[in-house]
Amino acid sequence: MVIRKSSKELLIDSVLELLSEYPLEKITVSKIAENCSLSKRTFYYHFSDKYDLANKAYYYQMCRYCEENKGTLTLHGFLLHLAGFIHEHHTYFTHLAQYKGQNNIADFNIIHMREMFIQIIEDSFEDEVSTDLFNVITFYIVGMTHYVSDVIAVNSGMTPEEIVTLFEKCIPESLQKYL
Repeated sequence: MVIRKSSKELLIDSVLELLSEYPLEKITVSKIAENCSLSKRTFYYHFSDKYDLANKAYYYQMCRYCEENKGTLTLHGFLLHLAGFIHEHHTYFTHLAQYKGQNNIADFNIIHMREMFIQIIEDSFEDEVSTDLFNVITFYIVGMTHYVSDVIAVNSGMTPEEIVTLFEKCIPESLQKYL
């Protein structure tokens, strides 16, 4: 059976491919659209700019994974999938991490990873996230985001499993039961 991709999925694949070769500053909206045989108009129908697409490309992959595993996903499973995706697309993340301006990946990640952690806790464990737990999640995600940016920058050679083991050693006590 032929599986067709939506224009949004084609644009995501296009930016993943281009960012594996070029820094974000060298990629234009025209090049992203041209790379997947779509128009700039189609691009702007889905995304506000190239930074929006670049950030959302991996976010959509993580959302899909969460949806496929809804109700059974643990933080351990999510972190392992995330670390594997980062490892697989190392050059993409290296290029994204170099950009420090508005709509940078670190700021985007803090907001959206927090949402995913909350979704996992609510869907898989049927727990309500209190204000205190929300703050703990935010603090943990901020630290994790900055650490991953450093690992990517120096190309540490750590495996996804090693990174997840480290994340789990550092996870706050109030989040440990969700591993």
